[in-house]
Amino acid sequence: MTSVEDVLEALYAQHNEVYRIQLARFDIPNDHALGIKIPALRAMAKFLRKEDNRHELAKALWNQKEHEAKLLATMIADEHKMTTSDMDAWTNDLYSWDLCDQLCSNLYKKIPFRLEQANKYIRSEQEFVIRCGIVIMIQDVVHNKKLEEQNIEQFLKLGLALVCNKYTMVKKGLSWLYRQIGKSNKKNYWLCMEYLQKINEHTCPQAQWIYKDAMSELNKKFELNKIKD
Repeated sequence: MTSVEDVLEALYAQHNEVYRIQLARFDIPNDHALGIKIPALRAMAKFLRKEDNRHELAKALWNQKEHEAKLLATMIADEHKMTTSDMDAWTNDLYSWDLCDQLCSNLYKKIPFRLEQANKYIRSEQEFVIRCGIVIMIQDVVHNKKLEEQNIEQFLKLGLALVCNKYTMVKKGLSWLYRQIGKSNKKNYWLCMEYLQKINEHTCPQAQWIYKDAMSELNKKFELNKIKD
């Protein structure tokens, strides 16, 4: 079985100082980063997912200081073994938007009780915990083909309650959520437009930014023709 020490050795062997420095340009903390790109981590994950101890290995990697160790953990963890306590612990450890988004897209979107957790996270006072709740909802909009109309409207309402939140990564997450809902189908497009008008009624700068950013994509003349019925 592969040990955490084996994985860390393999990660350090791929250290790229130039890319590590560049991460700061994308608002990604790089103090504990090694500068390894996502495709290289996915190649490692493909191998590690075959290991019998992959979930234990994922938990051990998550507890390492290295940024890429945590990213790799999100790719190999077993969703069937994650508990609400595990989700809470990992979510509370978040410190960057990229780790948050990878955690949600690689792992959380597969967990059956994810929406209950998302509903809890968006009520947090921590920037990346709130963003995690938003990104879980985004993943459902994009990937859950059984998502019901009532869920969509609930997401829009939850987002509306956050439009004056002070955090940058919450603001950007909300624009992303509204854009994904608006592009999911034509019915959701018009429902999203209704909520964006409600957002526009708020005078706080965050709400105005969300409205303009989402509308810049959804209000294009050609965009509606691309959206399925």
